[in-house]
Parts: sequence; C-alpha cells; structure tokens
Amino acid sequence: MEWLKQAAKACYSQLVRFVSRRAVRDKLSKEIVYLMSFPSNNQGLIEALHRDYPVTVMYTSDCRQEAEALAKQQVSILPLDNPFVFFWQCVPLMTRSRVVICDNYFPFLGYLQKHSDAVFVQIWHATGAIKTFGYEDRQLKHRTKKDLARFTSVYQSFDYYVVASKQMADVFQRSYGAREEQMLYFGLPRTDQFVQLRKAQTEQQDQTADHKKVIVYTPTYREGQTELPLLDIPKMAKELGDSYRLIVRLHPHVQKLADKVPHTPFVSWDGHLQPTAQLLETADLLITDYSSVVFDYTLLKQRASVIYFWYDREQYEEKTGLQPHLTELLNGPVVATTEELIAAVKTHVPTNQEQFNRLWNTYNDGAATARFVTYVHQLMDGMI
Repeated sequence: MEWLKQAAKACYSQLVRFVSRRAVRDKLSKEIVYLMSFPSNNQGLIEALHRDYPVTVMYTSDCRQEAEALAKQQVSILPLDNPFVFFWQCVPLMTRSRVVICDNYFPFLGYLQKHSDAVFVQIWHATGAIKTFGYEDRQLKHRTKKDLARFTSVYQSFDYYVVASKQMADVFQRSYGAREEQMLYFGLPRTDQFVQLRKAQTEQQDQTADHKKVIVYTPTYREGQTELPLLDIPKMAKELGDSYRLIVRLHPHVQKLADKVPHTPFVSWDGHLQPTAQLLETADLLITDYSSVVFDYTLLKQRASVIYFWYDREQYEEKTGLQPHLTELLNGPVVATTEELIAAVKTHVPTNQEQFNRLWNTYNDGAATARFVTYVHQLMDGMI
C-alpha cells in the first residue's frame, strides 16, 4: 500500500501547487493568516492584530475549541482538516495575504506558491528546546532523499523566526537551516502572560508554610506512546505524601491514557482544563523531562526548583535526540529512577533562575506582543 500513500501525497502536492499558482496572480491584500496547531499558544496576539487588520485563523482539530472562541470575537476561522475548505479557501487566502504566521511545521507550505511580497513568520510554540528537531532529528537518517527535499522546502518557506534568545536562534539555524538575518529578537508573545503573572505575585500569595507543597509533573510526548510514564506514584505517595501533593499533566496527544486513572489524596491528573500559566503558578517544584515547559516555569518563578526525570534517556537520545551540550545548560538535577527522584525532591532548594533566563528568556520581558504588532504594522505600511 506504500505506492497508494505516495500517489496520494503526489496528488495533494500538485493540487496545492495548482491552486496557489492561480491565486498568486491576485493582488496581495493587507490580511493576516495565523496557522494554529498548538492550543494556548496564542495569548492575546491574534486579538491585538485583529484590532487593525483582518485575521483568519486556520486551525487543526486540536485547536477547534480555541478557534471557536476567537470566532465569537469576530475573528474569521477555517479548519485545515476539511479538504474542500483547505484547497478552495485556505490555500488561496494564504497565497494572497501579506502576512502568514505559523506556530509549527506545516507540510503543505513546501508546495505553496508564495507571493513575492508575502512574509511568512515562524512564531513557534516554545521558548527554548531540549529535544532536537528538523535536520537534527535522529529519525532523519531513516528518511529518503525525497523526504529530505520535502522537509527543506518547508523550512525554506519561512522568511523570519520570532525568538527570545540567541540560544534559540542558534537552534533554528542548526535545525531548519535558517540564517542569522532571519531572526526577530522580539521575545515570544505567548510569554507576556508569565511576566505579567510574576509581577502580580505577592509575598502573601507565595506563602505555603501551612499547606502541602505542590509538585507539577509535565512529561513530554513520545512517538507511539501507549502507556503512562514510568513513575512509581504509590512509592512517591508513601515517601512524600505528608508534605507534598502531585499534579500530573500529560501531553494533549496522550491525555486519554489518564482518563480512567483514579485521583487520590496525593495525585491528581490535570485534564488541561486550566491554563498552563495557572497550573505553573501553583507549582512549588517542577518535574519534567524533555518538555519546553521548563522555560515558561522559570520565567514565571525566578526562584524555582526543577528536576529532570530522564528514565528513558538512552532510548530518547537515540530515537529523537537532545540538544548538544544540554547537560551544561540545565538548571536542575537529572534523575533516572523513582528512588532518585524522591531523594531529589526531599533535598531540593529553590534556586535563582536568573542565569537560565538570561540564556533562554533574554527578550521575554512582557512586551513581546507589542513589538510583534509594531513589526506587522511596519510590514503592512511598506516600511520594511
């Protein structure tokens, strides 16, 4: 059936090319398209842009609820997973819009015929990177030259990258073959909320002496994952239950694994019902693995405790890969077993995250949205 799969890809790519080549003849319009694939990545940016320009959000199924909420604010929305809507509405609109904002890798961009004056901006969905992606993904060695050429065409569709640090700019240059002159050092608009929350925190709100401390565990997604992470929660409850309670937030792709897991006095399974910022605000200690949530946490809490639970480090490094020299850049201990994790929790002390933030959150100062909106105004007015 591989031939059928390849034939379908060929038809798909040719149709995108055909429709976009026809649409590119139209006059470029002062419109904005936002390609949305990550829930909660927009934190007011779309609304800010919509005050001055027509914005259309083209969304994947994971973002339907968020898109529908924007529609109630008179923002136009279009589903990317509806073939008819995609080919006859999304592709033409992308082709004739002055600005296209992307929060991820979108395969169809490699086939799209861009207008010469259109600007495609990669805004991404994370402040920093722990795992590798793009050209540095370990799985790339198993792909064909044709696959590699297809990936490259997508990477080359981005004109600019919004970043929060030189560190992340270097990651994009290695991972997507980007150039330094393509980097927009604005900070990520999605992080303004963390800066604002940090400023709003009071000494009284931070007092937890009379309450159990909160551990938040945020494991990342693993390709083909069918089981919960290898964490011995009963053992943690026995050792830590008198002083701590645990909140586990799984990746949205595997949230269903926790649907039938019972809550206990020690552990609760967060179902993404509360915003990430609100969840992290409650955390006295963050346990993570290869998730980028750590960059948000340290921006929110400049004195913080982080533990990296890498129970599958060897397999993960071989299958996906970790950023080079990563262990030199981490801001907390790395453990591999539940026993080591318990010991690390018992001895943890909140530490100043200023150095870590200087490295990864350099430009995340609460004004990133304003800078990006100003940039879009300049694009629309032909100033740049």
